[in-house]
Amino acid sequence: MGRAVIPLFGYSVFPLMLAACGDGKDSSSNPHDKPHNPGQAVEVRSVSPVSGGIGTKVIVAGSNFGNDTTGVQLYFNQKKALIMNIQDNAIYALVPRQPGDFSTIRVVIKGREAVLDGMRFQYFIRSNVTTVSGQYMVSRIEDGPALQATFGRPVITCTKKDGSLVFISDDNNANGSGRLRLYSTQDGIVTTLLDGLYRPWMMAFNTTEDRLFVCERDPGSRPILFHAVAQNTNWVQRDTYYDQTDDEGHYIAGSMTYAGLTADDTYVYMMSNEKLIRVHQITKKVEAISGGSLLPGYIWQYPVFSKIDKKIYFVASSAGRLFRFDPYHTPEGRTTPWLTASDVEHIAGMSSGTAKEGNGFDLRIGGIEPIGIDRDGNVILPDVSNSVIWKIDPELNGTIIAGVVGSAGYRDGNPREAQFNYAFGVSTTDNGQIYIADSRNFLIRCITIQ
Repeated sequence: MGRAVIPLFGYSVFPLMLAACGDGKDSSSNPHDKPHNPGQAVEVRSVSPVSGGIGTKVIVAGSNFGNDTTGVQLYFNQKKALIMNIQDNAIYALVPRQPGDFSTIRVVIKGREAVLDGMRFQYFIRSNVTTVSGQYMVSRIEDGPALQATFGRPVITCTKKDGSLVFISDDNNANGSGRLRLYSTQDGIVTTLLDGLYRPWMMAFNTTEDRLFVCERDPGSRPILFHAVAQNTNWVQRDTYYDQTDDEGHYIAGSMTYAGLTADDTYVYMMSNEKLIRVHQITKKVEAISGGSLLPGYIWQYPVFSKIDKKIYFVASSAGRLFRFDPYHTPEGRTTPWLTASDVEHIAGMSSGTAKEGNGFDLRIGGIEPIGIDRDGNVILPDVSNSVIWKIDPELNGTIIAGVVGSAGYRDGNPREAQFNYAFGVSTTDNGQIYIADSRNFLIRCITIQ
């Protein structure tokens, strides 16, 4: 009998036996092309290679994997890998994005689990900072190819999770001349969607990402609360949401100076140092769901809704702290949500100052502007006073992922050497990109972390 190495989807697969048929002719056969045996244990013996980054092709060797990918899961820590093919003694897969510095390999087949002991996969992060739109230190509003287009003053970004569209609030630092801009990453073009806005500010998508809500920060726009644009009208036809009056004839939102905005499946939330309101996305009903500020004493408050734990995370620009609350909290005796400052959870950071990495309250963050949350629940914070970008993970570990502490400027490349000049609102994609409104460089920047 002979031995052969059979290529499969670009892999070099384990040697397989060549057997002779009864008629005397040689024929290739694979003794490992057989189904999973539920009466036998699943065993994981090795992973090869033992290190790499996103998309690295790996072979997980073991036994009793079967020959059907249906019902088989391969995990690197808690991240599920994409299985390309399988046979009884090997799984051929691609490494998922950012499973952790060192990953435990785990195979689950029809509810039965096997773990690779004594060996872990080392993940190498690939990251880079690039300028994707705008011209350095050119402040004017012109549409066109992304790197020829210019911005008056980009302050907020809001990105589709697939990374195809990046919406930009360009407030132009003047009332009535702000614009909602769109950068199409597929076409490489920047276009103006809405103009004549009173300093366009925070934005949020609905759950299906076919409607975008954008508020104006200047109270001179009241009783307008915010506008919506929709995919079915190519994002250019505005649908305006207005404040409403209560039973006593008073406006429910009122002035709500410098209000931040976010959205969940049903409501749009607006938050300021005066109160928290919610507006039904379909009926447009306006409700106050707090009797006052949830963080007294701080004017600039920036909320973002997390789809993972259904809570709203928020910061105040000069507090150096991260907070969260449950927007559905309904106290005993009430039938609708109602929140007070005591319902807010302070989870990270203690005071504003020179950046200090750490966990929870050991963190020291500077002036924080509008934040984002990625698909893994990491909170991304732009720190304008320290000129860096932070990541706070679900375990509240805070690390600087880009920028040089205390060094404002402009430099692309290695994130640890990159420079920003008043990096403002951030947004994330599901493929590991962070879009940043680098407001004083008049640019849109992108951090790619994979």
